[in-house]
Amino acid sequence: MRELARHIHKNTNDPELLSQAKTMLLLSARAADRGASWLLALYYRDGRYGFDLDMEKSEYWRKRTDDRLASDAVLIYDDEELEGQAKRRYRIWRNYWKKIGI
Repeated sequence: MRELARHIHKNTNDPELLSQAKTMLLLSARAADRGASWLLALYYRDGRYGFDLDMEKSEYWRKRTDDRLASDAVLIYDDEELEGQAKRRYRIWRNYWKKIGI
């Protein structure tokens, strides 16, 4: 659903389709899709694709993404390799957030 919403956002100016894509993205984020949470953080930060410029909502979704990535890094894996992958992925995201200033 997230990828369909992204495709619509990037390829149409139709207000009805944009509204539907916005709803799809919000539903995906609320269903624990980390990618959708991250996109919402960016879209609210920049006021893109029908999302109002809202730093408070941007920060909310950034924190939700951060929390979801952190939960992946918790020591819940039976396989140590998967645990290491999750921790590396989390560090990459954290460094990226610092780089772009959110």
